[in-house]
Amino acid sequence: MAFRGLEHNWMCSIGQFFFGGCTNLTEFVPDRPSNNPLGTTNMSRLFGTTAVVIIATCTLVRCTTSGEVITTNDGPLSVLAREVVGAHVVQTYDLNSDGQGDVWDYFVVPETPIPGDKVTDDGKLLVRKELDINFDTKIDIRKSYDRGGNLVEEEMDLDFDGSIDAINRYQRGVLAVREMDMNFDGKMDVWKHYEDGQLAIKKRDMNRDGKIDSWEYYKDGKLLRLGVDKDGDGEAETFEDIPQS
Repeated sequence: MAFRGLEHNWMCSIGQFFFGGCTNLTEFVPDRPSNNPLGTTNMSRLFGTTAVVIIATCTLVRCTTSGEVITTNDGPLSVLAREVVGAHVVQTYDLNSDGQGDVWDYFVVPETPIPGDKVTDDGKLLVRKELDINFDTKIDIRKSYDRGGNLVEEEMDLDFDGSIDAINRYQRGVLAVREMDMNFDGKMDVWKHYEDGQLAIKKRDMNRDGKIDSWEYYKDGKLLRLGVDKDGDGEAETFEDIPQS
């Protein structure tokens, strides 16, 4: 399958989930091996399934959080189809020239535009984008946008099994919360909370009982404190301050 010189931000989303913007490997590498919620088997599954896609996306694209027109080196990518579905105008794009849709842009036409609206030349607002990044006809990434074109929420199927494994939530286009299902059992077990785009708190369900039992507190990218719930009541009983070099 051949990409057509893509220079658009949406494909870097999967790189952001794995490598924090295509560079940071710590997203899915356990910082304390004894507490690895993913496990060796699922780690292999994760990287084995998506390695080619990640390499392609991190090589070909740049990362932002605002909706844009999909382009190639030769200009805007041609629309494969355009149709009205309910309240939406849906534009379909074919990225690998196989005649099948791979990206779907959902637009609405605001009755009363307001200042700050990011509208297209013909007056439409992009509200949702869906992507099939491995060309198997199934949606792998779903993004939603506010009226200003800022990313609001991003859902991703990281292992291409049809289930959502990670969710990013944004405030005014800045990452606020990231949820991840690290062992692919259909339940989120890691929650990362960000302040001004920087990791502040990481919560984990280490024993996979549906309750948070580990808290990690960060500042300026450094782990400062650990909290652990040992009796399963949902609150940390023990804390450990991390020495700073």
